[in-house]
Amino acid sequence: MIISYKDPLFNVKNSLYKKDFFFSYYYFGQIKSKNILYPESSNSGSFYKKNAFLKTNSESLERLGMISNTFSNEKVKAFDLVSEKVSYEYKRNFGFNLETKNFSDSTGTASSLSSSKIIKKGLLELIEKNALFLFWYSNFTKKIKITKNYKKYFSSVLCIINNKKLIPELFYISIGSVHTVVCILEDYKGNFYSSGVSGNTNLKEAINDSIQEAITLGWADHSRNMIKKNIFPKIYWDQNNVGLKYIKSKPQKIIYIENKKNLDLEYHEIIKSLPKWIKSIKVSMLRPNNNISRLTTISIYSNYLFNGVPNKQCIDTNKEINKRTLNVTNDEIKYIPDLIVR
Repeated sequence: MIISYKDPLFNVKNSLYKKDFFFSYYYFGQIKSKNILYPESSNSGSFYKKNAFLKTNSESLERLGMISNTFSNEKVKAFDLVSEKVSYEYKRNFGFNLETKNFSDSTGTASSLSSSKIIKKGLLELIEKNALFLFWYSNFTKKIKITKNYKKYFSSVLCIINNKKLIPELFYISIGSVHTVVCILEDYKGNFYSSGVSGNTNLKEAINDSIQEAITLGWADHSRNMIKKNIFPKIYWDQNNVGLKYIKSKPQKIIYIENKKNLDLEYHEIIKSLPKWIKSIKVSMLRPNNNISRLTTISIYSNYLFNGVPNKQCIDTNKEINKRTLNVTNDEIKYIPDLIVR
């Protein structure tokens, strides 16, 4: 394990932003099994060094826990958050989803000392990725307008992007009581810079966290691109610009933040607010990959929802969320640009 903050370890620059924002990089090594390459690291950013470390450490535990489940034919005890019943499910359902073949991620996983907190965190992330599906493949968007009275709540993150001369575009999607915010940063020439997404029952926190994620991923992508030229070929940035134009070309409805509730709900309250056609959301513990016996890592999935970033190559149009909402077809998906929010 190697951990890096704002120092030259791994030759990662930290001067992309002028504001004091801490980045944490956690390298735990490359693992390969049956021609599958698994994640080798995690990173995060925060205004507090402790928070940056905790978020990065949690993400590494979540990814390592999923690796051991991916090819397993064994079963594990799971709890259905909707029906509140216990069942036994294949461990691979709580691993990296090989059905997508080309891409899978750790959506719905969480680590913490508190069971209620990790279930809420994993649940919010699962809903967030499905809100991202609704955002990208719908025919219109809802754009967030931050009025002067509310800018004080986001002064720290706005200061960073203003110093970098970046322009934030904030979009809103809701599923039940969960507010999901997509932040897309572009430079002064109108080119894509980075993006972030966050779901929360508190809209202010969702806005703040989505901007922080965009800042962190911007640091990660642009630092690596500066260190090793062509690590992201020109076509990568061109495709991102195509995606940015696609989103900005859609009809927009303005959403004012003061008109939305900022609630701190427990996970069971979030479950009750979700559409009734989501009949099952299951949670199970992942194998511990650390020596802290009190730290728990879990994974959440649902057969009714997408269980990862909804890249167009991975979209199953037969999923209940598609049939109950957009009802987008495979032919329509072909003409939609690649997702630029990761």
